[in-house]
Amino acid sequence: MLTGMRGLSVSLVVIAALACLRLGQPSQGQAKADRGWIEGVVINEAGLPVNHYNPGTPLTLRFVSQDGREHVAPVHMTEGGFYTLRGVTPGIYEVFVPRTMRRKNNQELAYRPQHLFTVAVRNDTRTYLKIVVHPGTEIEEIGKPSVGTQVVVNISEELLKLQMQIDELKKRK
Repeated sequence: MLTGMRGLSVSLVVIAALACLRLGQPSQGQAKADRGWIEGVVINEAGLPVNHYNPGTPLTLRFVSQDGREHVAPVHMTEGGFYTLRGVTPGIYEVFVPRTMRRKNNQELAYRPQHLFTVAVRNDTRTYLKIVVHPGTEIEEIGKPSVGTQVVVNISEELLKLQMQIDELKKRK
């Protein structure tokens, strides 16, 4: 009987340990907490949705992270130019909007492609990005690239400083 009680105690300890391990892991719902999402509209200056310039293909936005990961989001013209992109890893993104167009009185109005810099996505947060396209054909860049700055070093000056330090050390000997 004592062996049976020990076996039961050991089993309870093992079950409790497994439960503690399981509680330490995020559940399926919690695993998505380290993601964000981007949504918004693509419209012209009059507030009307625009179409992809190539007929028959949907308008798709391209989101590229600093480490090169790429996401695409289709734009729904029937929903006023709405798009949504869920499950996005937090970070800074660049957004590419292809050349778009809108028909008005049997005439095509061309809108410039856009390149948007520094769109931030945060954990468990909705980022709203309203994109307004403008008439024209050349690319429009909005914002500034998030490029880390580097200190420029003049090698000849650094070599001269090092040589002076070496000479100073030689004099001390």
